[in-house]
Amino acid sequence: MKLSLATVLVASVVEGKGLRDANTEKIDLIEDKLLVTEAESDHRRMEDEGDGFRLEMYCETKYEWQNRRKCPEWCLTYSKCSPEAYIRIKKCGDSSKERWRKDGAVLRPACDDGRRLCLDGDELNKCDTKISFDYEGKNKFEIRKGNRLLTQHHHPKDGERVGFKSMRKTRKNNTNLWKKA
Repeated sequence: MKLSLATVLVASVVEGKGLRDANTEKIDLIEDKLLVTEAESDHRRMEDEGDGFRLEMYCETKYEWQNRRKCPEWCLTYSKCSPEAYIRIKKCGDSSKERWRKDGAVLRPACDDGRRLCLDGDELNKCDTKISFDYEGKNKFEIRKGNRLLTQHHHPKDGERVGFKSMRKTRKNNTNLWKKA
């Protein structure tokens, strides 16, 4: 249910919170709306990318993947633009196989025949599998299919296959987040 700011103000005063607390609530509501709007804007921008975009695993130095302080740049790639092509993470470069498009709630490779393919498990297939991008910041999000997240099993290595894995394990290993690169 949407409430106008005036309704929140009146309700706050009636509950005895006073004008000062009511203004704080208005500010909190506005901040929450701005965060949602910012994430929605990033989400729409991904759909508008003509050449596609790269998806890079989000990393912070405190993750210490493979016991290293430096964050490697791992990009989501596909082996070829055809059904049953493997999905892997590889060191980010300038390969066209690192480019993706968002078609509504479907993630497709940004290749010539990509409009009929989609990310489905750990492969590309002819499909319309719906996924969600759950934002945790401006350019930090989980790619979710049901109750599973797109990743590999543990701290990432070059060439590892990627698919939808357990949320708990993925979050424990800090491999649950992606960013648009």
